[in-house]
Amino acid sequence: MARALDTLKPRLYQAALNESFRSELELARAAWRPDAEDWADFVDMLAISWVDATGFTILERELGGISTAEQRRWHLRQRSGIFLVDAIEQGAVEVRDVETEESLMLDLAEPLSKGNLIRGRLIEEVAGTWTVTGQPDLFESVSVIQRMDLLHAWLDGPRHELLSAQNALRRAFLDQREQRMAFLEFFGTDMVLFESTEVAARQIDGFYQHLLSRFRPPSLAGETYLEEYLAAGTKGPTEHRLELDQMLGQCSSIAVIYDQTEGLHFLPDFKYFKDTVEGVLEPGEIVKDYLSDPGVTGLPFRRTQCLAYLRSHLDLPSAGLDEILALHKPQPSRCSPSLLPGPGQ
Repeated sequence: MARALDTLKPRLYQAALNESFRSELELARAAWRPDAEDWADFVDMLAISWVDATGFTILERELGGISTAEQRRWHLRQRSGIFLVDAIEQGAVEVRDVETEESLMLDLAEPLSKGNLIRGRLIEEVAGTWTVTGQPDLFESVSVIQRMDLLHAWLDGPRHELLSAQNALRRAFLDQREQRMAFLEFFGTDMVLFESTEVAARQIDGFYQHLLSRFRPPSLAGETYLEEYLAAGTKGPTEHRLELDQMLGQCSSIAVIYDQTEGLHFLPDFKYFKDTVEGVLEPGEIVKDYLSDPGVTGLPFRRTQCLAYLRSHLDLPSAGLDEILALHKPQPSRCSPSLLPGPGQ
């Protein structure tokens, strides 16, 4: 069977080894610990599975985003472990995940025999059929005890933990980008300022209802999140409400930003902050609060005309915004996904 992903791999590998990706490569190498024999498998993992500091895989960047069910399958339907060849019939290979006992249909380019073991990574490129990616380790028939020893060594090793974390990150960041689409659809912009906490609570809850019951994400092929949840046969409440944190309820204004990279942010007293840094109001403690609060990133500073204020009040007359933020508000080295709860969560 022609593998569409295989046609992309040369470009993905080239991007993974590009000098601009060097810091990610070094970070991944420290976690993966590849040697000369499995370097090719490491590069394949880096190109397809690794989530970079801003929440993207090289595969997703190469595709220009995830917009089809097939692309989402590549992005999310990845698994790793020890797989036992149970049956081979007319070219179809049935394998069993040794950890979970789940049976899978596998499309293999090379012939194997019943009882062989595969240790490596799989991708569900076509619905219901998996394919091997990278350079897996192959073993001849072994005893049950040896098989379980291989499994335990895998589960206790650093690669299992790393791949599990990357699986969770890929899904969370992809869901975050879909939720942002719903935010833009509902508000028409990615930043909304509310001067009344009552209006903010009402509008944000309205967005939440839109996200669950009216927004139709590309990943669900025309269904809403709630329809997909109920179609799975899960019985649960159909009414969902989102309430603002009590601390936000005490604010004079709230800005809600759903940033492309940093995700969803609720910024208290944002109008006061904006008017202060843009010279509408006299200097106040709000800027110090924003700079010192670990829960506030550099995002509000980038969304306001604050450079002149910061240069003056921090005695950095020629510094750029990035330089000032690096000195007074260092950013986390990697983005964390921010998500609203879905049905049943």
